[in-house]
Amino acid sequence: QLLRAYSEFAPAVQELGLLVKLWAKGEGVCGAPQGYLSSYSLTLMAIYFLQVDPHIKMPCLPTQHFTGRGRAPQQVQWSCQVPSAALLFRFFSFFASQFQWGNEVVSVRHGQRATVDDSIYDNLRAGLSQRLHIEDPFLTGRNL
Repeated sequence: QLLRAYSEFAPAVQELGLLVKLWAKGEGVCGAPQGYLSSYSLTLMAIYFLQVDPHIKMPCLPTQHFTGRGRAPQQVQWSCQVPSAALLFRFFSFFASQFQWGNEVVSVRHGQRATVDDSIYDNLRAGLSQRLHIEDPFLTGRNL
C-alpha cells in the first residue's frame, strides 16, 4: 500500500523507480540473493531522494496508516514538474556526491536527512559499519 500510494502522487515517482531499477538490472547490480540491493531497496532510495531533494520535496506519508488491511489513507496533493531524465540525473548526483555513505540513513518513514546516530534510528541495527543504511519503513529495526 505504501509504495503504491507514493507511486500515485505523480507519474514521475513511478517512472524514477522504474528507471533506477532498469539501470541496476542493466548493470547487473540488482538482486539481494547476489549481494546487491533488492528492487525494494532501490525503490526506497528513489522515494527518499524525492523526499529530501530541496527542489522536489515530495511529502512523507505516515507509515503507521499503511497496515495492509483495508483501504490506504487519503492522499495529500503533490505534483512533480521535473522531467524523468532530470530526476534520474539528480538521483545519481545525490547519491554520488551529497549522500553521506555509511552515516546517513535512507528512511522514507522519516523523510528527512539524518544520520544513523540520530535517536529516531535507535532500533535500526546499523552498528558502526560503513555500509549503506536503508531503514525498512515497517520493520524499523531492519537495515536493508
